[in-house]
Amino acid sequence: MLSFAKLARFLILGFILPATPAMAEPPITQLTIEQTVGGERIKTRTMIGSAFVASVSENNQLNSLYDSDTKELWLLDHDRQVAQLISQTEVHLFADRLASEVAKFEASIACLPEEERDLSMLRFGQLFARAGKKAVSHVDDFVAQNIDGEFAGIKCQWHNLIAHHSDGDQLLGTACLANTEAFAHGPVLAAFFAELAEFFDIVEQADTGPIPFPVTGNPMALAAHQGMLAIKVIPNLELYSSEASMEVVSVSTEAHSRSEYQIPDSYRRSRFSSAGAL
Repeated sequence: MLSFAKLARFLILGFILPATPAMAEPPITQLTIEQTVGGERIKTRTMIGSAFVASVSENNQLNSLYDSDTKELWLLDHDRQVAQLISQTEVHLFADRLASEVAKFEASIACLPEEERDLSMLRFGQLFARAGKKAVSHVDDFVAQNIDGEFAGIKCQWHNLIAHHSDGDQLLGTACLANTEAFAHGPVLAAFFAELAEFFDIVEQADTGPIPFPVTGNPMALAAHQGMLAIKVIPNLELYSSEASMEVVSVSTEAHSRSEYQIPDSYRRSRFSSAGAL
């Protein structure tokens, strides 16, 4: 005969335990970000878990995936079905290669008359000038306006974005900056942006001439070194195109399966440092 004790144990194990929160999917924070690309306003989603950050397009395609445990960033090319690895090691290798290519170009024009040499370097730099107008970068100082803001329910404070030059300061734009604790998993996102900032620092320290880092920075990462997140960015349109603007338009936290944010098994893995010739 089934004793009362055994029946109670069966009920606990069979019905109560599977329903406990420990068995549920962990919550994931979703940020919807609106930007201008090619003259059109588009929305992308940033999904943040306890140990990953994923960027998802409007048509629900995974664009990038960052693992905060390994500090590896994967960029997905769906047309070629390739996932490209970026890490500090990869960026160091690529920066060295980039500097070498610039040195080769400079050597190839060294024998030209000075005027032709200067014109060649000017045109070389102009090839990359347009890319530099699509994102506010190289901010030296964040000057608080002492004005509060709020976007998508996230409280932030307005700051002027300042670049210091030998002939004076330059206003790059304004941004509303939020504390990393302003929403769930904010510190995970901030750690990811801090890693992105390290990528840019590595390239800045290399002699790459006019060639910028080929991966466009996320405007939310502007204040990563300050431990803050940009919730809205308004660029100085005398310096940048409207594509440098950005706004977080919604934030939510709900249960999602981590398996939704994985690199497809059919995709070929490659390394950023082994990309094709410049």
